[in-house]
Amino acid sequence: MTKRNDISPRLKPKSAVAKRLGMCVATFDKRLSDLQMQGFPLYDTLLGGYDMKAIDTWLDRRAGLLTTSKRNADAEFDEWANRRAG
Repeated sequence: MTKRNDISPRLKPKSAVAKRLGMCVATFDKRLSDLQMQGFPLYDTLLGGYDMKAIDTWLDRRAGLLTTSKRNADAEFDEWANRRAG
């Protein structure tokens, strides 16, 4: 049986995202528009949080750590996400 504390949610509040990016919440709020213009993952309004896996993938892409096939899969995901966002 898994204890509740053993499960780490994938969706996190902006305070956790800001910390992951090495900034305070106020700085994250100021930079959010610029981050999103660079493809930063959107807040999931249905489930209520930022997807940490998507953020890590975004960071990996920016750092050039993804293989070509992974980049193609990410491009397909980005296309889907853009259609979903409207």
